Amino acid sequence: MNEVTCSRFWTEDATGLAPPGGQKPPLVARLFRTAPRCVSLQHMHIKRSLPRGFTTIELLIVLAIGALLAVIAVPSMRDMLNNMRQSSAAGLLLGDLNLARGEAIKRNARMLVCGRNAAGTDCAGVTNWAVGWVVCIEAAVPDTCAAATLTEPNPITVRPPVDINLTVTTSAGALRFNPNSTQGAGGVASVAVNGTWSGANARTLLVAATGNISR
Repeated sequence: MNEVTCSRFWTEDATGLAPPGGQKPPLVARLFRTAPRCVSLQHMHIKRSLPRGFTTIELLIVLAIGALLAVIAVPSMRDMLNNMRQSSAAGLLLGDLNLARGEAIKRNARMLVCGRNAAGTDCAGVTNWAVGWVVCIEAAVPDTCAAATLTEPNPITVRPPVDINLTVTTSAGALRFNPNSTQGAGGVASVAVNGTWSGANARTLLVAATGNISR
């Protein structure tokens, strides 16, 4: 607004200058009988601070970096989870083999660790233990579980199938432990827990003729 434009907002009355609409002029105008000097906006520089967002290029760069990190991280995370499952299955088998050996000594009876049948009540006679396995008291028939009774549940441990990305293979359908803690086959028996993914390393448990169990 320049001075010419500003003067249109002021009119003369009987007492001097007055703003339009019959309002009283400011005290300064009444005292000095003059309209306040208007400052031309042409000489004023008003700086605005506008919020600045992201540009399209910046957003595309962020998305590209995120996609690259996802491509790198997802396979590593998947391999880490698979390795954890493999270690867990191997640790579970190790614990059950030691359990069977200890129970053979305590019960003075032959104990079996074997691949389970679908019902989880007996040995299936398979070397693929990915279906799960049982720890049981051996029956009079070799490599089979004795019938359960009210006072003697059997099998004493039943394991479900392992993760679909794991394989469990053994050198025999059943591993036996005698009351003197020896391993029934007379040679070294093995149980290998492996993975189906690329770069998987087998975790093998060995059971010596003496019954000692090692990784």
